[in-house]
Amino acid sequence: MKKKTCLSSRPSMQKLIAVASLSAALLCGLHAAPALAETTDTSTVSAPESTSNSYSSWKKVGGKFYFYTKDETILKSQWITNGSHQYYVDETGAAVSGFYTTPDGKTWYFEPSEIDINSPYAFPSSAEYGLFYIIENKNTPNYHYAYYYVDKDNGLIKNNWVKTDKGWSWAGPDGRFTEGWFTDPNGKIWYLTGKTDSDAPVITDAAPVDGKLYFFNHSTGLLRNSWVNRNPERIGIEGTWYWAGPDGAAISGWFKTPDGKTWYADPEHYNRVVMGGIHIDDKYYFFDYSNGLVTHGWIDGGDGEWAWIETVGSVYSGWKHMPNGKWFYFDEVEFPMINKDFVYTTYSFPLLKKGVFTISSGTYYVDVNNGMTSNDWVQLPNGGWAWAQSSGAFVSGWYTTPNGKTWYFDPSDPQHPALIGDAEINDQSYYFDSGYGLLKNGWIHRADGSWSWANSDGSLYSGWKHMPNGKWFYFDTKDSKHRMLVGVIQTSSGTYYIDESAGMTANNWVQLPEGGWAWAQSSGAFASGWYTTPNGKTWYFDPAKPSHPAYTGEHTIDGKDYYFDEGYGLARNQWITRSDGVRRWAGPDGVLTEYKR
Repeated sequence: MKKKTCLSSRPSMQKLIAVASLSAALLCGLHAAPALAETTDTSTVSAPESTSNSYSSWKKVGGKFYFYTKDETILKSQWITNGSHQYYVDETGAAVSGFYTTPDGKTWYFEPSEIDINSPYAFPSSAEYGLFYIIENKNTPNYHYAYYYVDKDNGLIKNNWVKTDKGWSWAGPDGRFTEGWFTDPNGKIWYLTGKTDSDAPVITDAAPVDGKLYFFNHSTGLLRNSWVNRNPERIGIEGTWYWAGPDGAAISGWFKTPDGKTWYADPEHYNRVVMGGIHIDDKYYFFDYSNGLVTHGWIDGGDGEWAWIETVGSVYSGWKHMPNGKWFYFDEVEFPMINKDFVYTTYSFPLLKKGVFTISSGTYYVDVNNGMTSNDWVQLPNGGWAWAQSSGAFVSGWYTTPNGKTWYFDPSDPQHPALIGDAEINDQSYYFDSGYGLLKNGWIHRADGSWSWANSDGSLYSGWKHMPNGKWFYFDTKDSKHRMLVGVIQTSSGTYYIDESAGMTANNWVQLPEGGWAWAQSSGAFASGWYTTPNGKTWYFDPAKPSHPAYTGEHTIDGKDYYFDEGYGLARNQWITRSDGVRRWAGPDGVLTEYKR
């Protein structure tokens, strides 16, 4: 099969309504830090030098705090470390509060106390270092967190990038972290936003703004007119690829890239660009990861799944006769699909049926490369065999293949395997050889050593059979396989002996398995009761036993005593000597009379 669209790295069929990967050439890296003229890295800081005096203390004078040494001197214009906190006193000695610029030109922030200055628990404002926020419009519905960063060496950061454990932020001219859209001094456009109200505004690689999704590269800022690759785990959605339009917003709906290829950004999945298949307005479209919209031909869904695009928006369903003369069948398959609200629904999609499958018109075999099999044997998954007719449909019931061999294909099994070995069809027994099909007009020899005879129509013979060579055999009527019986057998007409090679024994002695002898008459049936063999010797064959063994020695028959010699039969007109030494006379009729010791 010549594949018109074959992905070298393709999504699974479950992803026909999901995402594949674009080529590495499209990838926009989102991993570097912002390209800044000057940045402040806050990973290491040091404290400003200060004066510390464990014997000194703060005193409130006129609503302000002053620091007195032990000799009652007021410290002025310097840093003071008291415990774990740092403070600054101005030229008057008063501790400063809020934003304050020291004589070296550096600005600092000293957190004002919320306790009344007249309270005995009031304390001076200590310096804040690192990331902190000021609540604007406090105690109103419009309160807001304004963020700042104070470096212990350089004071309040202004007009520069700041890297914190939250990420990268921009400190404006007053040190306040910028929020929302802004253009940095290099002309690059950014959007800074916090994850929550308690997080500092940070630059992100993706940001939803006014219902649109924007993407940023940490080297170039806002991405425009370019592919964007997103890590699915970062945003918890299925999509990977997006197209940033002229304004940087992720495109929604149909669009074309500058190379003229057509794509679709799914608004139901956060404007993710479809890589694979999707239903749009009850039509199906497929997008190859490197070539965009597929308008005609094979589409590879991965995991060995294939479909056929007949025209734009149409996936073929049913039997398809390809230009190369091969037939393929596409059947509707239901798949789960998740929408933007993470609700699962199902959709129907026609996929290539492969292997053995059954539809309303019959059972077929389709090879992914060679199409539908016809006029040939098909090996079934379970190891059996079926015959595909010229239509491709598997034969059911009796059928003669082009080589003249007759078979029976099981109609009760959807895959219609050919019956092999013994089979009962419509209450009649048959035998099928794996190489020759139905056996006719001959012997059947099984692996277990048993034999049957196949008639001209293939049915197995039952009962007595007179062979062309004149031999008689008996095929068990009670056995569904009608196997030939050998040895001593009992039938409704009598007891017989059949040799596997010579057939039925007639007019001859038969040695019995249990010992003793029986006589097979001309009919083959064993003699029962009084019987004279062709050599004129008279015997008595026990009618009480199925095998009718001949009497030997002395026996009482109908109240009279007789003696049968193993070699001569009934004794007449002679003395006989028993094993106990007693002699008796056998009369002309063989009856034993007097005793003589």
